[in-house]
Order: sequence, then C-alpha cells, then structure tokens
Amino acid sequence: MRLYSWYIRTIAILIFAVLFVGADRLKDGAFASGADTASAEVEVPANERRAPDLKQITTEVRRAVRQLVSPRASERQRGRKRLRALGGAVAPQLELWVRLARDDIARVDELLAELKGERPGRIQISDSVDRFLHTKLRQAKALAENGEYLQAQRLAESVLGLDGERLDAWEIRQFVRDCEERMTIRDVLEPRFDVPQRVYQVGESPVLTFRIHNHTRETALIYLDQGVLGEANVTVLRYFMNGEWKSAEQRITVRVAETPEPLQIEAGKTWEQTVEFQMQDVLPLAGAVARVQLRGRFRPTRWTAQNPKENTTLSLPRMEFWIVPPGQSRLTDKPLEKMTAALLFEKDESFFVGGQLTVWAGEFDSAYNGKFVQTLIGQVGALDGVRLAMACRFLRQATGETMGDDAEAWKGWWQRGRQIANPARNTDAGPAN
Repeated sequence: MRLYSWYIRTIAILIFAVLFVGADRLKDGAFASGADTASAEVEVPANERRAPDLKQITTEVRRAVRQLVSPRASERQRGRKRLRALGGAVAPQLELWVRLARDDIARVDELLAELKGERPGRIQISDSVDRFLHTKLRQAKALAENGEYLQAQRLAESVLGLDGERLDAWEIRQFVRDCEERMTIRDVLEPRFDVPQRVYQVGESPVLTFRIHNHTRETALIYLDQGVLGEANVTVLRYFMNGEWKSAEQRITVRVAETPEPLQIEAGKTWEQTVEFQMQDVLPLAGAVARVQLRGRFRPTRWTAQNPKENTTLSLPRMEFWIVPPGQSRLTDKPLEKMTAALLFEKDESFFVGGQLTVWAGEFDSAYNGKFVQTLIGQVGALDGVRLAMACRFLRQATGETMGDDAEAWKGWWQRGRQIANPARNTDAGPAN
C-alpha cells in the first residue's frame, strides 16, 4: 500500500512539473499526443540512465513540490503559491525533477509489469491524478476569463493529451473550440453589437449598431445568400420597486440587401449598420427599471479572411444596456454614489434605481460588488419600511444569501464573515459606511 501511494504521488509530481514548465513542452516531446496518451512511453531502461545530480535542486524547490503533493489541502495550496512566487527562474530545477521522477516511475513501472506479467512502459492515471488534472482545467478556465485564450487552450489540450478518455472530455473539447473562437474574434474577424450609451430613459429609443472589424491584413469576404449576417436573442428583465419582476424574450435579425457579390471589408477596417430595435413591452413612467441583454451569433452563408478560419460561426460578445424612469439618468454612471445620495436625501425611487443598477454593475466587478454590500450592511440597521425591503432585496441579489428582511440577521452574517477572514482583528466595531 505504501509503495502504491508513493507511486501515485510520484506521478503527480511528474505531471505538475511538466505543466508548470509549460503546456508547449507537452506537445514537444514530454508526452506523445493522441487519444491514448493517458500514459507515457519509457524509451530507455532506467538502469541504463545516468542519474541527475539532486544537489542542483534547491531545498526550497524540493520543499515546495513536496507540499504540492501533500494529502493536506492547506499544504498543497502553500506549495502551489510558493512555486508560483518563484516564477520561471525555477524551470531548470523542475526540468531536472522531471528527469528524476521519470526514472523513478520507470523503475516502479518495470517492477509492476514484472509482478503482473505484462509489458512495462505504460502509466495508468489514477483518481488522485484525475483530481489534479481537474485543478488544471479550472486554471485553464481562469486564464480564458482573463482573455489569455491561447494559454488556456494549450493547457486544456495538454489535459486531453494526458487523459483523452475522461468522462468530461467532450466538455474540454468544447472549451478548446470556444478558445479558438475567441482568438478568431480577437485576431481575425470581430462582429459585435454596440450602443452609444449604457443607460436610457423611458421614451428614448436605443440605437443599436452591428459592426464587423477585420483584424487581418487581408480583405475579408462575407457571402450572404439570403442577406442574413447574424441574429441575436434579446432578454428584457423588468424590475419593480415592490419586488416584482418580469422577463420577456425577442429576436433581432441583422439583414443586408441580397447580392451575388460578397460583402468586402478591407484590412484593418470596420463595416457597420444600424439595427432597428423596439421593446415589445413598454416600461411604466415610474417605479421600474429594465435590463436589456443581447446574445447572438455571426452566421453568414460563408466568410473568409485568412485560412483556415473561414466558415466559422462566431458568438457575439454579450452586450447590455439599462432603462430607467424619466428624470433618473443623473449619476447612473456611478450607481453606488446615486444610491448613497438617495439614502441621505430619502428619495425612494432614486434609491431603488441606484441600488438595482449597482447590483448589475457588481456582476462585472467583484470589488465593486463587495463595496456595495459593505455600504448596505452599514446602513441597513437605520432603514425601515420600503427602503429596508429594497436594501435586503439588493443584498440577496448581490450575495446569494437569504436573510429575509431582517437587518440584524444581515449584520450578523457580515460580522461572522469578517471574523473568519480576519480572526486576529477586533471585530467589535461595525462595518465601515
């Protein structure tokens, strides 16, 4: 049992070291590509290899890698942080560690094969390593969220190369395709919807523009047999001061005049066309706000800008705008400030508009959302009636917690969170306003 545990831990060290050095190296020879690369081939007998000098690996690096493969989650986190802090300078040491681990694995693999009467040379990926690779997938998704699509794609492909028979392999392949699509939009052809402003008042007509920017050095050709460039699903969420909300769906199609000749966009240029949009359900003049979200696809008959990207259907970046009652557009570019000012002057509708817009803005900025929650917690004890109900509703939307309209319950929840995050601090004082 101890031998098997050591064997699995050594595999984890090997995989981590290769991934840490870089996903490119997986393709360049550290592991073979293909559907059966959940295993690594041992090409040279272990007893014929020249042992690397262990002294070239510093104590600090050895300690960090051992922490990374510890059975304790807290130790694994410390090891990961230490290696990241050391940065690329430790790559040569990790490469040496890979060589050492490979030799050790080869010896164990040969012994296991001998005991089982099988041909040596293949390493089966265990449940422990599967969990390790799952962590790498989360890291790939984090890279994609930060716009680092190439690195995310390579890391995901490396996981597939190591274990192509995973149950979630289909999802990983879809993730790889999504990264390719994002890179196409960024580097080749970028279709999108735009609006000139984020916030409109009831009665104003939002102006939607469909744009296609050619990022390449070649002329883009877009073929339109039926004059359709793309389409979008529009979701309109309407929120009311009394806590009610309604949702409606409608569709927008982007069309141009049918012609046998392709639409041409010169290198580095942008083509655009205004798209008519009219909300099916009109908002009341007071006590309601709307959130309009567009999600769509660029899907002409065929397009090409540079091979091999032609004929790719592209997702349009999500776009949204908000609609507020007449006279409420002031400070909507700073909704948290609008909400705070409304509390000071006891203006219920302004408090509602500023608070709801801050909830939406916080979805794109966790720090802004945290400041919003802290502000509400600092004020909730002094509120009552309609404003207390609205404040607690905003807190539920911003945090996902369900404390009802109980101000003391919300303050207690906040205090417990502060004590967990800062156990050494004096938490007798209330949250900052």
